[in-house]
Amino acid sequence: NNKIDNAYLLLGKARYYNRRFFPAMEAFNYLLETYADRKTYVEGKIWREKTNIRLRNNELAIKNLRSLARSITPSSKFHSPANAAISMAFINIKEFDSAVYYIKNAALTSKENRLKGRYYFLTGQLYESLKKSDSALWAYEQVLGLKRKTPRKYWINAQIKRLQIKSLVESFDPIESYEKLVKNYENHIFDHLINRAIGIHYFQRHN
Repeated sequence: NNKIDNAYLLLGKARYYNRRFFPAMEAFNYLLETYADRKTYVEGKIWREKTNIRLRNNELAIKNLRSLARSITPSSKFHSPANAAISMAFINIKEFDSAVYYIKNAALTSKENRLKGRYYFLTGQLYESLKKSDSALWAYEQVLGLKRKTPRKYWINAQIKRLQIKSLVESFDPIESYEKLVKNYENHIFDHLINRAIGIHYFQRHN
């Protein structure tokens, strides 16, 4: 009865969000042991490994998710979350080269623009940590290209990151661009982020 499968999947997710990770693991394991249908099985396996990541079993999660990710086609709705989970595990163990590979894959195949914007932003941050400014700039521009399709917080942070990189790499003066962002009423709740970026800009120039 697939209703039972769905109920255990929901139970596991609820426990996960309540940070009850061991009971969540029990629910996902039961689901996987009862031979659920293919879609529920794949989703349950991803969530089980996300739970392993929360329990700091990062290497185990990477091992299990890598084989799963290889079996999922890029057109599948599970391809993006599987790659995103692998990336998180690699971030936890400080292997950023591998992390950026998987989070970029997650961004490229995500079916949800909300998540696509988040994954591209994380891609940019990881490239920055690897000192790859050009690649980071590309990732932030992907977020900006989504415009209103992605949450404003990702868009505005990507805009700030883009201006910061351009000012460092291209000797570009970002102040006029920052001021335009401040004047836009849509960005009112992000004024603190923009003003902080302006402060950092002047501080780096000893002004």
